[in-house]
Amino acid sequence: MDTKSTAKLSRHTIDYKWIVLSVTTIGALMAAIDSNIVILALPDMMASLHANLVEMIWVIMSYILTSTVILLTLGRMADMLGRVRMYNLGFVIFTAGSVLCGVS
Repeated sequence: MDTKSTAKLSRHTIDYKWIVLSVTTIGALMAAIDSNIVILALPDMMASLHANLVEMIWVIMSYILTSTVILLTLGRMADMLGRVRMYNLGFVIFTAGSVLCGVS
């Protein structure tokens, strides 16, 4: 390998690191926002469903349980299919779901 190829490869690696950092940071931010949305929506859900606080705690618990089960299942699929592919697919599905929730 000559020095030009090494310089190009090094530059590509640096660019890729920033892309990976940006994407994972945005993913972590979206996960934090997503978990806070459920908590912020509780008063409106209580009013709409005519439910009490205990019933709304079940909503939070079911959300956490569902997230945990899906996390483990998709983690195993990522081991089989590739982490980058699964991360990108999850990002697309989450974005589409968020758009649909916003439209509704």
